[in-house]
Amino acid sequence: MADAVRQFEESFARWSGLAVIEDCCLALGSTYKGRLCGTFGAAGYWSFQWNKPFTTGLGGMAATAQESLAGKIRALVAGEMRPPSAKAAMMLTLERTLYRLLIFPRTTAAATALFRWMARKRIVVGSSDSSEFEPTMGEAFFAGMSPGQARAGLRQMRNVEANLAHRRAMRKVYEDLLREAKWQVPPLPDFMDPVLVRYPVRVADKERAVAEAPRHGVELGTWFEIPLHPKETPMERYDYEEGMCPVAERACREVVNLPMHPRAGEATARRSVEFLKAMGPAPPRASEKGS
Repeated sequence: MADAVRQFEESFARWSGLAVIEDCCLALGSTYKGRLCGTFGAAGYWSFQWNKPFTTGLGGMAATAQESLAGKIRALVAGEMRPPSAKAAMMLTLERTLYRLLIFPRTTAAATALFRWMARKRIVVGSSDSSEFEPTMGEAFFAGMSPGQARAGLRQMRNVEANLAHRRAMRKVYEDLLREAKWQVPPLPDFMDPVLVRYPVRVADKERAVAEAPRHGVELGTWFEIPLHPKETPMERYDYEEGMCPVAERACREVVNLPMHPRAGEATARRSVEFLKAMGPAPPRASEKGS
């Protein structure tokens, strides 16, 4: 871990003449050496999609401390961004309501499967669209938030500190339970404080774990399934060939993730870890043997 940190710092120093834009979609509230992610580069952006630290359904935000860049962003928004259609706004309002009513650790798998089926049939507004694989900007690509989405986001921003504190506490619960179960828990340096969206774990048989989790009332995430997310990505279009990223490919075969959201508590964590114990951990990589 120390080597990876040093490499990051050295690389960042070499980038000093470049404009660094931080993808913080999964890092809300995380800090590195006391500094918030999203404040290292020229700008940072966050996603408010369904599986993110908090959600407005779709959308997100960008931030920058550079006034000149902020002016360009404001001009782009004023000149190019368009409001969502009335139909899309209404559908997202309904989806947020159903999300509040239906999404719990024991029900997530069934609700997610239903949502993805409805999104493919265009019954609901999906998180992404196959048109995004094309090198063109789709009709709704640069749509802004509806007033309902903005209100939902502001409500959740008022509770964001409690949300982040819960996720930090859940990380410790998972780490303690996994150590008790004799699973390897990678240590983190004191100067890193990640606020996790989901807790990642490597399992011996990911396909089996994903198939059996719903019957045990376990909310088990699968991403990432392939190195170029999402799993529907036509890899050949991007000239990707198997073996180009062996570490990422192995991670995609082994990593599942556990819930950290405010509706998941210690009981959820205990049930999840008991299930994983029955699945078994992934075998150690060559570099870990004997360590």
